[in-house]
Amino acid sequence: MSRQKKISTDEMIAASFKEIALTTPVDKITINQIADNAGVIRSTFYNHFEDKYDLIKWCMFHDVIYPASPLIDMGMYEEAFLTMFSCVERNLAFYKAVAKIEKPVPFITVCSECIAEVMLNVLGDAKSHSSWLTPKNITRFYGFSLAFMIESWLNGEVEISAKEIGEAYHFIMNKSLSETMDGMKVS
Repeated sequence: MSRQKKISTDEMIAASFKEIALTTPVDKITINQIADNAGVIRSTFYNHFEDKYDLIKWCMFHDVIYPASPLIDMGMYEEAFLTMFSCVERNLAFYKAVAKIEKPVPFITVCSECIAEVMLNVLGDAKSHSSWLTPKNITRFYGFSLAFMIESWLNGEVEISAKEIGEAYHFIMNKSLSETMDGMKVS
């Protein structure tokens, strides 16, 4: 006898939201629509999530961050970032829809906070030779830079693969500003 995987209420609500987001602008989606489509009542939604933006954060963690977390924990950052891009690509239509959110909480903010949070767990209370290079500032910088790449990829006019955006991110993060600018000059 085959056993079916039990789907949690969080997953049902997220699946409902993702389905609706494919046909309705995210800022127009109501909690009632999400709950009705998930087969739950409105209060059940609020027992699990504060609002749509909390649900988006949950989706980011569930779909994108958690699959890459073991790689981050092992210090395999480039592989982790490529995994994140690939995970976004698996739900590309949904993430393109949420990447358009600007108010009240921009997508780039939600995305960068998720990335910074998981990276901060790795750095903990590490010390640096610079008073500015705190774990919080470092993880916010890398979280924002990666979120910027994800958002600009999703909102971009040119369709490229997760692998290509991962290679672009790798290039930018591994070259100095001078090397990057010199590489961009047309001969």
